[in-house]
Amino acid sequence: MSGFAIVLVAVVAICLAGCAKEEAGREGAQAPEGSAVPTEAWKDQSIVVTVNGTSVTKGDVAREQYRLTQRFMGQATPEQLESMSDALRARAVDNLINRIVLEQAVEREGTKIPAEQVESRVNDIKGEFDSEEAFIKRLADLAMTEDEFREEIKTGFNIEALMAKQTADIEMPDQSELKSYYDSNVEQFKQPEQVSTSHILISVSPDATDAEKTERRAETGRILEEIRGGADFAEMASKYSDCPSRERGGDLGFSPRGRMVPEFESVAFSLEPGELSDVVETMYGYHIIKAHEHTDAREITFEEAKDDIAAMLHAQRKQAAMMSYTDGIRAAAVIEYADSGKSVE
Repeated sequence: MSGFAIVLVAVVAICLAGCAKEEAGREGAQAPEGSAVPTEAWKDQSIVVTVNGTSVTKGDVAREQYRLTQRFMGQATPEQLESMSDALRARAVDNLINRIVLEQAVEREGTKIPAEQVESRVNDIKGEFDSEEAFIKRLADLAMTEDEFREEIKTGFNIEALMAKQTADIEMPDQSELKSYYDSNVEQFKQPEQVSTSHILISVSPDATDAEKTERRAETGRILEEIRGGADFAEMASKYSDCPSRERGGDLGFSPRGRMVPEFESVAFSLEPGELSDVVETMYGYHIIKAHEHTDAREITFEEAKDDIAAMLHAQRKQAAMMSYTDGIRAAAVIEYADSGKSVE
């Protein structure tokens, strides 16, 4: 992650939690031992580093490290998170330094955005949660009050506006660059055979008894008969499925061969568009699968790909420019670490 992206990690984390409803269904995600909100550590006013006279305390670092740890919950085991502690602390310090130099640049450049834009974004994100309580809980998980969250949004917008000014003159790649990229990365444009499906999962515990398995299979069969009798598949998925995809009416989108559980994949690729499966058993339980679309393996042509390639290369150029700008203002800053007394200018 670039220095610029890291600055906005708290905003990104909560946006992801609101936008990706599946996060709410992350089963088995556990915090590392001792990861309860460590508010006492946040009170430590010992200075770690000063940036152009602005102090970063141990409390600031502890708070940022906690947020980073929360961001990676579900992507790493508690043991992995524990082993990452020193690296996350270093990243937390780096985040805070970058944030300060960028906020100071915002002040110098005067690139501030309207309060209405901030409030609109806050309300949009709130609306992505099932309830006000769920929103507040996610804020608490990130050790953040609503006012602090609003300030994060404001800071993010201001930095984005600053970066937009710095990258306004970045040109789009020309046709020869696009073709060169396409020819050099032909494997990227080979699209495998894919199928688009929805499913309903009635989960079964790995240690379920035969009687429990029989009951769950029978339940799946009853749901299947209701759908065959005219019940809406998406509504039934939302009501009965144990998969987080229930939030989308069971929609799994497109999946290529080799990405699904074999028993599921075999059936999914055999169905005609609109066709329902019988009850399918996998390691996760019992499924009802509905096929939507089946596409054959093919190579995406240059004409089809060129707009996406242009957008990607342009974004890479902008990202490189943003990183260069951030590195430049950081290099020009007076950064003094308290533990070494070393001054970096």
